Amino acid sequence: MSESVNDVAHELVRAIADINSLTVWWVGPDGMPLASYRSPGPGFVAPAEPSEASAQWIESLHPDDRDGVRRKWREAFARGEAFESRLRLRQADGSFRWALSRGVPIRSGGQITGWVGTIADVDESVRTADELRVSEERLRLALEGNEVGIWDQDLLTGRVWVSEQAEAIFRCLDGRIVSAEEFQSFVHPDDRELVQRGYAELISQPQRERVVTRFRLAAADGQSHRWVDGSARALFDASGRPVRVLGTVRDVTAEQERTQLILHDAQHDQLTGLPNWPRLAEQADEVLAARYPAVLLLLGLDDHPVLDDLGGTLAGRDLLQHVARRLAAALPAPTLLSRIGSEFAVLVPKATAADIGPVQAAIGAALAKPFTVLEQIVAVAGNVGIAFAPDHGGTAKELLAAADLALHDARRVAPGVTRIYSPRLKQALQERQTLLADLRGAIDLGQFELYFQPQLRLADRTIIGAEALLRWLHPQRGLLGPAAFIDELEKSPMALEVGDWIIRAICRFGAELQARGTALRVAVNLFPVQFRVGDIAATIKAELEGSGLRPELLEIEITERIVLQHDEGIARSLRALHEHGCSIALDDFGTGYASLSVLKNLPLSRLKIDREFVMGIEHNTGDAVIVDAVGSLARAFGLSLTAEGIETEAQEAIMRHKGCDEGQGYLFGKPMPFGALVAMLA
Repeated sequence: MSESVNDVAHELVRAIADINSLTVWWVGPDGMPLASYRSPGPGFVAPAEPSEASAQWIESLHPDDRDGVRRKWREAFARGEAFESRLRLRQADGSFRWALSRGVPIRSGGQITGWVGTIADVDESVRTADELRVSEERLRLALEGNEVGIWDQDLLTGRVWVSEQAEAIFRCLDGRIVSAEEFQSFVHPDDRELVQRGYAELISQPQRERVVTRFRLAAADGQSHRWVDGSARALFDASGRPVRVLGTVRDVTAEQERTQLILHDAQHDQLTGLPNWPRLAEQADEVLAARYPAVLLLLGLDDHPVLDDLGGTLAGRDLLQHVARRLAAALPAPTLLSRIGSEFAVLVPKATAADIGPVQAAIGAALAKPFTVLEQIVAVAGNVGIAFAPDHGGTAKELLAAADLALHDARRVAPGVTRIYSPRLKQALQERQTLLADLRGAIDLGQFELYFQPQLRLADRTIIGAEALLRWLHPQRGLLGPAAFIDELEKSPMALEVGDWIIRAICRFGAELQARGTALRVAVNLFPVQFRVGDIAATIKAELEGSGLRPELLEIEITERIVLQHDEGIARSLRALHEHGCSIALDDFGTGYASLSVLKNLPLSRLKIDREFVMGIEHNTGDAVIVDAVGSLARAFGLSLTAEGIETEAQEAIMRHKGCDEGQGYLFGKPMPFGALVAMLA
């Protein structure tokens, strides 16, 4: 019967070992091996009975585990206590696998009669646990390295767990477990609706993977705040009910501040700090899209010559900053101010013509007092162009174009003038654009010509000179005089090209006359741009040398428009030409604003009395007085005097009597082609 019981017990042990893939071992009370049973399961091979006394058992252990296992065995045998060891066992292929060995004493009558135990293959679970620890450590390092906090809300209890990093971000004061209400109270009041809406969508839509939101956290002082990026994912049970919400949070305050700084810089003028035009245009389009009326005023400062004397660009930047501060302080709400280059745009939303009086007054007041620019007092005027929406434009771009046309029209009149846009300005712009395109074609196709008007010595009517005058042989409009195109040409970059061509042509024509034995002085008008760009003196000297024309046969005519620039470079160029032998004439004297100081500061050879004073001299006492005054000045400074626009013999006689040396006008000959001039001289 006992043998039968023992057999059954052994079979039970084998069955349990097979079911659990275990190796079962028995050793005697002295540790000597008695028996073992190894499950025939695949993969794992355990050695014979584990015993400190078994050399095979000890040799099967990993060298690093042997001392520890021996120590545990000895302690267990000495105390008669159960033990457990995690160890590595050598396999048939020489590799090692993790195993868990457990042993317990068997007692009979209070005495230990032996030990029984198991060896289990735990290699996969150990390695999985190790990998999990590595992954967790990597995740921890990644989260800490990126300063990411984790939170976990149990929707069944309403409690929220937050990690240490999240606690630092949220700045919780009550530990890591907080209520859902307290958790949401950390969000800035202005952002709570945004966060709550995303949260509600997340837990109501199982198909929604996650919600990502950037929001603010309120600070304890109620004033400051921090920006965070939050990401959350909901977990649902088998019935589709949300049970948990897991999320991360990262402090992005510094990143948000940098973004806002970049956005501010992108929307504001760096010089004045005012919104730039793209930003103002965005605001204007919002107003116009809502079908509200609006007014745009465009302020352009006049080109003050003092600014060039004070340092050019540096002075201009300083002035713009002063004007910006004045305007910002003076303009009434709700006007919006922006800088566009050297101009200022003022948008008055929800306004009509009846509402802009205070705005115009504020602009006038801002410019009324002089400015201190680079420690110098400067008075500046400005022109204003005005456009109304929706009448003059339905978008900010259209409104600006209309105001710009109005400003351009105001500048053509005088400083301080204001103009309101009208459709005729757009038509005039189109005409100017067509004219400029035609002028470009005239240069490329060689449509410009020089005509010459004789200049006579009044004492004996001898032709002693000729003034070169520009003409344009237009393919559709015929021969055009300067009045049809010279203003637009003079303001365009093409003036430099045409001016250089005129110099070459006049020198060539003068040299041809010189070669014919006719020492005739030829006069040429220069564009202002020729004095601003390049070296006009060097250019003329080179053309004189190339053509062979003697310098004394070339006269340079300058207008008061050039003189008014107060540019020392202009005076320096004129002195260089005068010293080279060219004569210098001041054209249209008395019609502009040039001061008498130019008579002593510039190397002039001649004054030319404008036709305006010659035409009425027979009947207008004022004209006669002006001619007498100009004649006196010319004689006092040792200058020759030429009268322009003489059309009658009576005018010729009066001008000769008043001391004019030379004259030109229709009485002596209209402007003519070079061939006609040659024929006249023959």
